[in-house]
Amino acid sequence: MPPRPLVRGASQDGRLLFLDNVEMSQYVVIDSQGFRPLFRHPCARVSRVLCAAWLPDGSRIVTGAADRKVRLLDAETGEPIHWREAGGHSEIVASVAGRPDGAVLASGGQDHLILLRDVATGALRATYHGHEHPVSSLSFSADGRFLASKIDWRQHR
Repeated sequence: MPPRPLVRGASQDGRLLFLDNVEMSQYVVIDSQGFRPLFRHPCARVSRVLCAAWLPDGSRIVTGAADRKVRLLDAETGEPIHWREAGGHSEIVASVAGRPDGAVLASGGQDHLILLRDVATGALRATYHGHEHPVSSLSFSADGRFLASKIDWRQHR
């Protein structure tokens, strides 16, 4: 049976897909219209990617991984850019989102935390505590004023 990649994120227009192929130890960005790979990287270079989101201008992808890191990648090459990676979560990063103005990104994890970071520098802007369960999904409002979070109440430690 051939390996089955998992979709971890899509560009805002839905044309590009970020795939994590665990069996082949790589992640790939493909064009969903022609299914041709734009780039592929071995997962050995970074930990297994669990979530991905394109920033609004389409030039960068933010990823969350099993190693508790958030990474900013060039959307054309897949290479880490700027501050490259940031810690802060004590468990896996399950969700990432970029604010519509592209200046801030949010990450949520199994540690019940939501972290806000400056995209340009990677500096931590805020840490939100209070969820009683892991954060499984994040989304900014269209105007960027609000951040919605979803918890996975079925997961218990």
